[in-house]
This record gives sequence, structure tokens and C-alpha cells, in this order.
Amino acid sequence: MLASTLIRLVALTAGAGLSLFLIVSWLGKKKFEAVDWLLVLTLTAATFWYGFQAMDLYLGATLDRPSDELQTLFGLGRQLGAWTLPALLAHLALVWLGTPAWAGVFGYLAALVAWVASQLGVGQAAAAYCAGCLLVVVAVAPPTVGRQTEFVRKRFHKVFAAAVALALVSGLRGSESALFVLASVLPTLCLLWFVRRFNLFGILVGRRTIFVFTLAAVSALYLFAVRRIADFVELEVGAFGALVEVALIFGAAVIWIPLYEWITRYFSRRGDKYAEFSKDIVERASRVLDMKHRLEFLSEQTGKLFLARRVLIWRSLEPTEHGACGYVVDSEAAANIDLLLACAREKTREVIHALRTDDSTERSVLRGLGFNYAFPLWYENHLTGLLLVDTSPRQYLDEDEPILLALSRQISYSIAACRMVEEKIHLEKALLRQEHLASVGQLTATIAHEVKNPLSSIKTLAQLMREDRGLGPYQRDLDYIVAETDRLNSCVSQLLSYSRPLPVESPRISVYELLEATVGSLQRDCATRQVSIDSEIAPVLREYRADRQTLQQIVLNLTLNAVQASPEGGTVRFRASAVPPQTVQIDVSDEGPGIPPELQEKIFEPFFTTKQKGSGLGLSIVRKNLRQLQGDIHVVSPATDGCGTRFTVTFPAERASEA
Repeated sequence: MLASTLIRLVALTAGAGLSLFLIVSWLGKKKFEAVDWLLVLTLTAATFWYGFQAMDLYLGATLDRPSDELQTLFGLGRQLGAWTLPALLAHLALVWLGTPAWAGVFGYLAALVAWVASQLGVGQAAAAYCAGCLLVVVAVAPPTVGRQTEFVRKRFHKVFAAAVALALVSGLRGSESALFVLASVLPTLCLLWFVRRFNLFGILVGRRTIFVFTLAAVSALYLFAVRRIADFVELEVGAFGALVEVALIFGAAVIWIPLYEWITRYFSRRGDKYAEFSKDIVERASRVLDMKHRLEFLSEQTGKLFLARRVLIWRSLEPTEHGACGYVVDSEAAANIDLLLACAREKTREVIHALRTDDSTERSVLRGLGFNYAFPLWYENHLTGLLLVDTSPRQYLDEDEPILLALSRQISYSIAACRMVEEKIHLEKALLRQEHLASVGQLTATIAHEVKNPLSSIKTLAQLMREDRGLGPYQRDLDYIVAETDRLNSCVSQLLSYSRPLPVESPRISVYELLEATVGSLQRDCATRQVSIDSEIAPVLREYRADRQTLQQIVLNLTLNAVQASPEGGTVRFRASAVPPQTVQIDVSDEGPGIPPELQEKIFEPFFTTKQKGSGLGLSIVRKNLRQLQGDIHVVSPATDGCGTRFTVTFPAERASEA
């Protein structure tokens, strides 16, 4: 009997304490919904039922004659909890199922009917009402699980229904049995465990909160035991009861102080461990010089460190880069990230959480992206990117949030350092390229001196010999010598053009007139190849500050390549138009066999050619000139119907409307 009473007392006290703890945690929630209010009312009814039963049982076991007022108060509290708790549980289960809120009214009507019946002497009315409400909770669990999309919600409803079913079965032995009281605490324990482990319903219960609550509960039990021991000593010895009580209370410091120090060291060691590991990640990332690979490394290591489901590190500076762990970025995601960057830049936030933020745009964007945390990466008051983390099934990082915030700052410094390294490498490459061009320039100057003069002499002699009609059988050979001499002259001229630095300051030229003249001259030269040029040049292109020869080389090389690639009778299409804002676009397409995909990146390399008689410098000169003009070039092959190649050139220019 004593053991059963003690078990019931401990279980009821634990149930009341856990329910009250959950109520306090729920009231700290920022945004309340209807189901939250219903949960708070259910936990309040459970607190009444557990708490007043525990106090009634305790006073009944310790006092000979409890006062009538106390008995009446405890009885009212216990009855209030007992009659409202089952109806509230059934109502909560129906709301989880998705039924209208008014459907729960039937449970409260059943409670009223059962209470009236019990007052009229129907002994089983209360038991039948309670069993009926619990059966509703168990019966609606399978369809409730079926309509859930989150794994955690599915598991919670299964476990919660199983706990209610166990309490229902144990109630067959009577509401006063220790087994029923123990089983009745299981649904509350289930709710607390899912709230603590997975932040269910958006409730954050931190480790320190659990520690404080446990310490308070153990202290209360210890004080209760101290009081009982002091009463026993006073009763048996007849004295020293108060002295024993004071000694036991002071003696608790021998346990509590070392325990508190151990808990403090545990949290400190945990934070130091994360900080040290975070520092190690950043140090190892510093050895990765490529920005893309560094971001991928940081995202992967961050996901492992914080057990995150998905991690994305986005660098917003041009050119944008990202590294992801368990996530694929598409065009829609990129647009949402830009919107989130704008919100973070406007409000200078350090942390954005999908449940804590007041901004509806931030909430919808984060949920649309599939993340619940966003850490803006600030570097010297400039927003350089975002660290996005999905901690599901957890909704909060708890004590890990400030650690991840500190890591995000180190990531922003790492990105800035990598960018500086990239700029330094780019500068060194540019210097090397300039040195290379200088050496090529010296070489070509020698070639021009040693080759061009003899070539001119050879060409002159061959042309003079062609005028001698007595060399009839050798006329074709002389024509070949002249043609090859022209080709060699052209190669030497291209080599000189590639090595010659472009002019920094250029006069204004008319893009329209230059393109018209260049394409017109090519049309006359292409007549012998039986290839026509179909040109469309927008007359809106007017004044532009650029070197005439630089732009002319771009057009000549692209168009001549297209002519040479086209078959006899083919057509080369030349289009030049103005693209907002203030951009010139030139498209040159041919009807040739096209360029294999594996060669499309190599065609811009110097001296790479697939022609039997070619220098491999034409497209290299085009790209070099475009860089001088701050432009770009793209190739599409095959262009149409499985054949042909289209080169698209864009560069900034000043436009004027057609007069």
C-alpha cells in the first residue's frame, strides 16, 4: 500500500511539473495559433488533474485530519481537471485531423451529460465519458498520420496515440491504481520529448532550461525528504529534528556545488569544442584557393559539424559563386536568394529564422528555399553573401546558434581572403600574359624584319615573271607562289596584330559605317568562293569611342572564318543590332559542319587550328580585342538543323536614335 501511494505521488507530481513546464514554454512562443491555445488549455487541465490529486494524496498521507476547506479546494480542482481533460484531448485530436473547430463542442456536451448523470447516481457515467474521449483520440490517429507531410509529425501522432491507448487500457484496473497514474503521464512525456528533441510546434526548450527544471525538481524532492527525515528524528528521539533538517539542507551544498560546476564545465567544453572545430574548418579552407571549391568545402563541413540536413553558402559579389551540401540551386532559388539578400541588406540582420522573423517576405522566401536559418555574411559593413542552413527535423539550433553565427563571420572573412587571393592570381596572370606578349612582340619584330622583306621580293619577282607570256606552262606555279606569299604575309600580320598592345585612348567612330564598309568589302572578296553574305546592320548604331582597327579585326576574322567554313553556294548571315541598355550585339552564323563540343573551348587558344593552312590566331585576336572593349563572345554549334556555327559578340556602346 505504501509503495503504491509513493509511486502515485511521484507520478502525479512529475505529471503536474511537466505540464506546468510545457505551459511556460508554450507561453514564450512568439506567434500563437488556435491549436496552440487549445494545447495550453489541455496542459492546464492536466496540471489541475495531476497537481490537486498529488496535494490531496500528500496531505492525506501526512496529516491526520486535513481541513475541510483544503479537501473541498482539492476536490474542486481535481474534478475540474478530470471533467475537462478528456474533452480537450478529443478536441485537440480532431483539430489535428483537420476537422472544423466546432466539432469539439460535442466532447464538452458529452462531459456535461456525464457530469449530470454522475450527480444522479449513474456510477459508470464518468468512466464511460473518459473512455469514449480517449477512444476518439486513438481512432483519429491513423488518418491524422496519413495527412501529415513531415516525418516528425507522423512519428509524434503515432507515439502520442500509443501513449493514450496505453493509458486507456491501464484504466481498466481503476483510476486509483498506480499503473493508471503512471500510464497517464506518458502522453505528457511524449509531447515534452518531441518538443525538446525536434522543437515540435515551434517550441524551443534549451538544454540549460532542462537543467534548471531538473535541478528544481530534484531540490524539491530533496527538501521533501529532508522534512520527512527531520519529522522522523523528532518523533523517535524527541529532539534534534530542527538541527537535523538544517544540517541536511547545508549538506546539500556538498552535492549541488560540484554538480553545478560540472554542468558549467560541460557547456563550456562543448562551446570550446565547437569553436576549435570551427577554427579548424576555416584554416583548412584557407588552403583551397579556388572560390567554388572553398565554398563547397565550407558548406560540407558546416553540415557535418551541426548535423544540418542542407547547407548553402552563396557569395553575392560578382561573379556570384555558391557551394552547397545536399542542395541544388536553380534559377528560381537564385532569384529568391537575391530577394533575401535585399531584405538582409536593408535591415542589417545577423540572423534570420523562418519562425522568429517578423518579415513575411523573409518567412516565405526561407520556406520556399527549404531552409529555416539564414546568416548574412557581413565583411566590413558590406554584405558579401548568405549562409543558409536547414536544421530539420529540428527547427532551432538552441545553444549552437551563437556558435554558427561566429562561424558565419569567419566564413565571410574566408570568402574575402579567397577573393583577394584570386585577384592577386589574376593580376599575376595578367602580368605574365603581358610579359609573354612582350616576348612574342620581340619575336614577331624579328620575323617581320627577316621574313616580310624576302617575301615582298619573292612576290615582286613572281609577279614580274607572270608578265612574261613565254612561261606559259609555269603560269599556274607562279600564281601559286603569289598566293602563298600573300598567305604568309597574312600570317605574319596576324602574329604582329596579336602581340601588338591595343591603344588605350581611341577616337570616336561610327559603328554603323564601319560595319557596312567592312561587310561590303568582304562581299566582293567572297564572290570567287560562291558564298554570299546576308547582312542586317541596325542604323541606330552611331558614335562609339574605340579603335577602328580593333573593331574591324573582330568583324573580319569572324566573317572570314564563317565564309571559309561554309560550303559552295552557302550563305553567311551577319546581324548587328542594339540591345538595351547601350550594347552592340553582332551575330555571325555559317552553314558549315559545325564545331565539336570538345573543341569549343580550345578554339580561342592561340595557335590552335583545325585548318590545314591556318595560323590559329584569328579567334584569339577576336577575344583579345573584345576584352579591350569590355565585351564577350559566345559560340553555339550546331546552330540550326544539326549543322552550322553561330558566334555572338557583345560589347558596350553608345546608341542614338535614328535621325
